[in-house]
Amino acid sequence: MVQNREIPFIALVACDAAARHLRFARAAAELRITPTAMSKFIGQLEETLEVRLFNRTTRSVSLTEAGVRLAANVAPALAQLRTGVDEAGAQPDDAVGTVRINTSYVAWKVLIEPHVRAFTREYPKVQLDFAFENVTVDIVRGGFDAGIRPGRGLHDDA
Repeated sequence: MVQNREIPFIALVACDAAARHLRFARAAAELRITPTAMSKFIGQLEETLEVRLFNRTTRSVSLTEAGVRLAANVAPALAQLRTGVDEAGAQPDDAVGTVRINTSYVAWKVLIEPHVRAFTREYPKVQLDFAFENVTVDIVRGGFDAGIRPGRGLHDDA
């Protein structure tokens, strides 16, 4: 087992693309690199891991068992990274994420519920997570983004 060796990120991206396309030329085109560079990245990855990942002939490419295992682990990780990058690069008007709100049933019915449908239409990438409690709580300690109660008073622990 290979340990403590740095694996270039591009080699893992190249491996993922090659595993999906099973053609180095198509994978290279997706990544906007040359087929020669694709072959080089795969070769370096195989050398670093000390295992063959692809069987190659002049007409075809197929995954070895080790290649199947690596691709199965790399693909979800890359998908998660792509999602993270997409969310980080979202425009300011593209609100994304979960908003946790602690509220009472009265505040929900009177102040919040009438606006939820319009809010979710306007911000489809925002998920609202409500916790209903009829007592005032420390929203910071509870991990909430907001607390909504009818009236003017704020809870003071001091």
